[in-house]
Amino acid sequence: MDYVRLERAIVDFARILPQEPQWTAISSVEGVFLRQYPNHLEGEHIAALTHSNMMQGRHLLHELDNGTFRYSINIGTEGITFILLMGDSHLLTLNYTEVNSMDAIMTSAVSNLPVLLQALKDL
Repeated sequence: MDYVRLERAIVDFARILPQEPQWTAISSVEGVFLRQYPNHLEGEHIAALTHSNMMQGRHLLHELDNGTFRYSINIGTEGITFILLMGDSHLLTLNYTEVNSMDAIMTSAVSNLPVLLQALKDL
């Protein structure tokens, strides 16, 4: 995998959004870290956390008959983390200290996911 090209695709994707995230990461649904930008966090730890969140979300949605996992939004006192399922194989994590509009971010992220998925396929 060409990690430099993947990082470039992540940066380009983040800049398309109405607000640029503090950091962005991609991992596999199995919890394997692929790449993040900027690179100041422990990637394997991010991948494990996002995988755990997805698994818990899948279980919750299944038990409540709410369908399959598509995304998760986690809000804390210091920030907001969006975890989006990309196709069937990857998770995209966007982290913000604050957002102006969650709807605008989600709408833009979902509509631009195909561009990022294509970049993953091309690697």
